[in-house]
Order: sequence, then structure tokens, then C-alpha cells
Amino acid sequence: MAYIRKTAQTCPICGKKAEHEVFNIRNASMGIFCNTHAKVQYNKLKIREYSATLEEFMTVLRSFLYCCARILGDIQAIRRGRVGMRIARRAAGRITGRALGRLFR
Repeated sequence: MAYIRKTAQTCPICGKKAEHEVFNIRNASMGIFCNTHAKVQYNKLKIREYSATLEEFMTVLRSFLYCCARILGDIQAIRRGRVGMRIARRAAGRITGRALGRLFR
């Protein structure tokens, strides 16, 4: 999580007395800034942090929906009596995907 720590140096943007050092999520210093620029840098980091968590959520949601779709397809194949055909098609899809993956490495 991004945070701000007090310090006493000069701001690289405006040259005023800097009072804050801004740190990013990985605890790496983003620089030492005056009050105004520290708030700006901190807000930029918070926006990046929010978008990263949103992307992670979308990835988890997408994989969950694909898993549900695969299970529903299996149930539908069982109901219609086409389990063998579905297994063959899924196996063919895996083989094709692996071949294309090796081809375009």
C-alpha cells in the first residue's frame, strides 16, 4: 500500500522545502516532495494500486466464468448423450492448442 513518510530535503519539482517522502506498494521510495507534490504522487500511486486490484479481480472472475461454462457444457453433453463426442473434441482442442503454442514460442 502506498504511504508517505516525513523528511527534510528539497522538492525536485518546485525546489521548495520538501517534507514528505512517498513510497509505492513495494516499499520503494518514489521521491521526496513538498506537501503539494507529495499528495499528487500519492494519489497517482493509489490510482495505479486500484487499477491493479481491479485487473486481478477481472482475471479471477473471467477464469471462474470459463470454468462454469465448461461444467455447464459437460452437464449438457451428459443430458443429450454426447459425452464421447465432447471428450474427443476437448482432447482435440488441447492437442491443437499445445501444437500452436509450440509453433509460436
